[in-house]
Amino acid sequence: MRPQDPTLALVNRYAPEFGIKNPGRELYEMKTNHPADGRVSVKYQQKYQGIPIMGGELIVNTNQNGDLYSMNGEVSPDLALPTQPIIDSSQATQTALQAVAKWYQKTPADFVATEPALWIYDE
Repeated sequence: MRPQDPTLALVNRYAPEFGIKNPGRELYEMKTNHPADGRVSVKYQQKYQGIPIMGGELIVNTNQNGDLYSMNGEVSPDLALPTQPIIDSSQATQTALQAVAKWYQKTPADFVATEPALWIYDE
């Protein structure tokens, strides 16, 4: 019997092999591609307590029947860290603008910053 969402079924089955203990809570679908040849490629973003992890991604390549072609990526298993930011978003923006201005030998006013977002970086 074919699952309703074959890619999600494959993620639930094989993500623990990558170190994901709870795929339904730790992975969020970012992008789905349907090339003309009948393949389906889905990119999942890893999150920890709702915060995205930089570089934490799994990509599932399958077909419309749910046959697994490949699954690859890198995740951060067994995270245990605080998720409360130490600085607020306006301070983060100012620090970033000052650093970029110094690097390019300009002033912070020469640059425009987008709204900062909290991400986890796992070396």
